[in-house]
Amino acid sequence: MTTREPKRSCMVGRMAVIAMAVFLVSGIPFTVARSAEDAVSCLSATGEAAVAPCRRELLRDPGNVEIRFALSDAFMGLRRYADAVAVLREGLENFPGNDAIKKKLILAESYLEEQQYIEKQKKNAAAASGSKNQGTQIRLSIIRCKKLKGDTALAACNEGLDMNPDHPDLLTGRGNVWLAKDRFGNAIRDYEAALAADPKNREATKNLRLAQTKREVKITQCLRSDGPDGLKACDAALLTGVPDEFDVQKRRAGLLQAMGREKEAIEAYRAAARLNPDDSQINQSLAALSPVIETPMTVQAPEPSPVPGQATVASTVKPPVQSPPAKAAVAASEMPVQSPPAKAFDPPKVKKAVPEPATASPPIKMAAMQPRQYSNAPEVPGITH
Repeated sequence: MTTREPKRSCMVGRMAVIAMAVFLVSGIPFTVARSAEDAVSCLSATGEAAVAPCRRELLRDPGNVEIRFALSDAFMGLRRYADAVAVLREGLENFPGNDAIKKKLILAESYLEEQQYIEKQKKNAAAASGSKNQGTQIRLSIIRCKKLKGDTALAACNEGLDMNPDHPDLLTGRGNVWLAKDRFGNAIRDYEAALAADPKNREATKNLRLAQTKREVKITQCLRSDGPDGLKACDAALLTGVPDEFDVQKRRAGLLQAMGREKEAIEAYRAAARLNPDDSQINQSLAALSPVIETPMTVQAPEPSPVPGQATVASTVKPPVQSPPAKAAVAASEMPVQSPPAKAFDPPKVKKAVPEPATASPPIKMAAMQPRQYSNAPEVPGITH
């Protein structure tokens, strides 16, 4: 077989060349020549090289059984058994009584079934391996969830529930963590989910009753206590989907508002408003709280940033504008004494000196005897240069 196969391919190749030459000499159209070339390539090639020419030739002549068999054999060699079955089924639709197509189709379908079976076994094995590893991780999460305390135990419970959200042991363990944290609403929710998955879970049944009893006590404290104690009781009793959820949310909002925690109070009021939109007290509280949250942003926006090292009081109180007079006073104190010129400006003395020349001369002589002062005032009253 190995010695004849190359000879056969060479012969087919020579036949293709001869056929092309004959077609060109005889003037046969190029499409016919291309069809002959595809037919020769389909019958001579194998594997992927035979798929394209066989498809083209089969489109031109769907009734060519030999080309159809060649295409199915090419698909079988590529282990594309589904494609081979599709090609043969199409041929059987065109030739229902063709026994050769039936036999070849049965063979291709058997290969396809075997391939699908092997792939299914591989998937099952991979799934079994994955489920085994996941089962080991879940068991470890259960141990850590029930043995550890606090937030570490809560993280272990959540890790296991991410893999199996309905596992009753993990739900019971997380309920125990919430019960230890005095979050009775969360504990009740987890215990109820655990009992939905396993109604015979004794631990969940017993702890559910305990959590419900403690929650009733916390509800009373929530509605009667004030300050942080009342808020803590409301947080412990909060449980969604129950009739008293509205009362707890409304009380939480009032306590948060009284403690000055406006943003949290708004969220609590909104949660209560979703449960009862017609409550006038809640609507009034929301209307009163909304500007309080927005006011600091509008007031602080135009204010300039404080200078580093400067006191806060100095930024709010405007200093009196007294620096220029202070400097003027300092400058005046440093200049030469100007008291004599000030006396020369005394109007009564000047007026008295005008009618009496004898008495007016001494002030003039005294002004002339004084040393020159660097001032804008005239040296002699009434005379300017």
